[in-house]
Amino acid sequence: MPMLAASTTKTTVAPADAGTRTLVTHCADAGAGGHDRESRANVARRLAQVMHWRYGGAYDASLRYEKPLYVVPHDALLTAQAAAVGVHGADQLFGGVVPHAFVATKAITHPLVSRDAVAPEGWSHACGENMHDAALRGYTAFDRRDAREAATALLRHGPVRIKSVTGIGGAGQHLVRQAGGIDPALEAVGDDAIAYCGTQCTTVNRNGHEVYGGSTLDVVRGRFDDLLAAGLEQERYKAVVLAQAYDAAAFAAYPSAYASRRNYDVLFGRDASGRLRSGVLEQSWRIGGASGAEVMALDAFLRDHARTRVRCATVETYDDACVVPDGAFVYYRGVDAHAGPLTKYAIELDGHDA
Repeated sequence: MPMLAASTTKTTVAPADAGTRTLVTHCADAGAGGHDRESRANVARRLAQVMHWRYGGAYDASLRYEKPLYVVPHDALLTAQAAAVGVHGADQLFGGVVPHAFVATKAITHPLVSRDAVAPEGWSHACGENMHDAALRGYTAFDRRDAREAATALLRHGPVRIKSVTGIGGAGQHLVRQAGGIDPALEAVGDDAIAYCGTQCTTVNRNGHEVYGGSTLDVVRGRFDDLLAAGLEQERYKAVVLAQAYDAAAFAAYPSAYASRRNYDVLFGRDASGRLRSGVLEQSWRIGGASGAEVMALDAFLRDHARTRVRCATVETYDDACVVPDGAFVYYRGVDAHAGPLTKYAIELDGHDA
């Protein structure tokens, strides 16, 4: 049975101070392009406008910037990368900083299949082990033998989804129902990727592929506890509780990591035996598909300091000529070389508290 997905995000942005900051984007892969990079750049530009900062475009190491910079990285930064651009705390970026690349991926969601399984330098056994019920049943594996052992163990409870931690929007994952399907799935994932077992809910693009299609956000000014006190319906309340537990486990296990934008995807559904299940699928400590709506909500809060709640949404539709509602923030409209015709926009859904 398909699982329903919800996201819980905690975002902290430095106080607005006109004329004192320059916002820049940062992408480690200079060759990366397409609708995703353009979308993120446009969301970053809008964030600079909302905060009354100067937008400086892509970070250029050859330039001398007026300090302090505010950085919007396309991915979580490694500690050395952050230091190189002058980032030393969560109030200097929209995203996160991690001590090892794997900490920014789905890999930390689950424990290894055993204490003697292959793991990279810096791996914390405590992280996955301390997730407890915050995450769904699963394992992370860093070599084929461990992945095979993990998948075999999970098959006792029902079908297993094997996924590369680098896959997004439903890409790079394989559903295995019998032991004979494990090795073909691992071959498809490849030796250079990390295997991951879990579940995910997506939408469908014009080619019939499962991809991200947008988010609706109920945003509350404050922290996780303020969100829990906001009268959420039962399922949403539980999603926040699970996200808060995941957040605490992750940052306790990797204390040198920090993030101003912390997004957690939480799934609800039934497993192969029909039992209700819920858990955090993954974290995102970087600008993401819902960030256009996050910036819209921030703008609403800055325009009205007494306002405590707002509902915003992002929409991605595979049509570059669709009608966009009045007041929407369009952060991409065009024909992408790979995705085809595409429009992305964010909008505030009402003019009063949600």
